[in-house]
Amino acid sequence: MRQGYHEFLLAHDWPFLNLTNTITVWNSITGTMTVSGAGSTTITDSTNSPFYSTVIGHKLVADISGNEYTITGYTSTSVVTVSADASADTGDTFTITADGLYRMPDDFGSSVGDRMHWNDDDTSSQPVVYVRSGEISSMSQRSDTASIPRYAAFQPVSSDGTAGQRFDVRLYPIADSDYTLTYQYRPLPDKMVDTTAEYPYGGADATLVIRAACLAVAEDELDDTVGTRRLKYEKLLADLIRRINKNRPGNLGSTAHDRVLTSDNFGTMSFNGVQLNPEP
Repeated sequence: MRQGYHEFLLAHDWPFLNLTNTITVWNSITGTMTVSGAGSTTITDSTNSPFYSTVIGHKLVADISGNEYTITGYTSTSVVTVSADASADTGDTFTITADGLYRMPDDFGSSVGDRMHWNDDDTSSQPVVYVRSGEISSMSQRSDTASIPRYAAFQPVSSDGTAGQRFDVRLYPIADSDYTLTYQYRPLPDKMVDTTAEYPYGGADATLVIRAACLAVAEDELDDTVGTRRLKYEKLLADLIRRINKNRPGNLGSTAHDRVLTSDNFGTMSFNGVQLNPEP
């Protein structure tokens, strides 16, 4: 079942896999740590609830002892896990300082589009534009003053192979306050396949095709040949792709100059009546 679902998800550039999410970026986080019991790597701050999911990978520093703990997991706004026993510092205040890197969700595979957008009213309408990581390195060398971020680059997190690939987003400038950003992305294939989930990606229209994909994979492994199950799956898959393309909106909206961008059922795009991608 897992292999068939995985095959279906990778069979087409499905529009329903263009997901929207938000992340919160920050400059500095402070609080008071409570650690229950010797050997514990769980830090709780129920009073301040200062944590965001983007703290993973950062150093949490106990202010009195100076001990540093790498944050390895996020449970809630009041609970994180760290890389070592933190019980000696229970009751101490702590600080987490931003370095411009913020952990993306575990299922993040790649970005969609060329920018992030602000959720906050106090950041102006200028979006955060995607650039190469090297460009951010060059800008950081010229100035490291914290401000409202304007540029972003995604980069993989180094791994020892015990977990799947993870990504950070690197922002410039480093955020001078807490901000929330909205972005679109495509999930990692392995994270899309969850056999415990009640509803698969694609919704009701895709369930018959997913079932056919699972049966086709089973048939492939049993007979080691292209059989009727495989042919049926390919037909259902083609029909679903055709229906999805047919239901795409013809009018994709207007530009800033009131020109109309349209698309027909075959993917041909036109700008103010002029075809943009004519066939050769």
